[in-house]
Amino acid sequence: MRRINHLGLSIIEHFEGRWLSPYPCSSGVWTIGAGHAIRHNGRLLRGEADHALALGLYPDQITAADVDAMLLMDAMEAELAVSRLVKIKINDDQFSALGSLCFNIGAGRFSKSDTLRCVNQGNMQGAADNLKWWRMSAGKVDRGLIRRRAAEKALFLGDHIRMSSFLVFSPLVIAAASRYLGFPE
Repeated sequence: MRRINHLGLSIIEHFEGRWLSPYPCSSGVWTIGAGHAIRHNGRLLRGEADHALALGLYPDQITAADVDAMLLMDAMEAELAVSRLVKIKINDDQFSALGSLCFNIGAGRFSKSDTLRCVNQGNMQGAADNLKWWRMSAGKVDRGLIRRRAAEKALFLGDHIRMSSFLVFSPLVIAAASRYLGFPE
């Protein structure tokens, strides 16, 4: 099975963070580890109404090894989806950037994305350019998602130096990421 490379995993882990206790992500889903969405009986837990249930499922902090294991299992779901949905040959950096996107937005949204459509048409620049539209969380532009999409675009295009620059948080980096994605400041 094809795997997300270390650069793709570094994007995921950097932007998801490493949380040892449950927390609500920016879209209100209860999460733990490195972006592991907490489910109960197949249902995503979200909002204050599910707070006690999320804490009940994880009453103690998880370990760093638990975070790593959850990340690899969740990444595998994204890897399987990208492998199934991409119909043409792509390189490891392209696969890993798409894996990071799929990890973040889910296989359902990824399967309907213009990014995937462009990839399958062989339009790699169009695919990279379409990453920018996945910058909203809870109906608002999210500066972290702007930086994440810029890092994914740079990885997709094989620009590792530029990719790593978007992992730094500062107003200048946010402005540079916005420009790189084609948005005015």
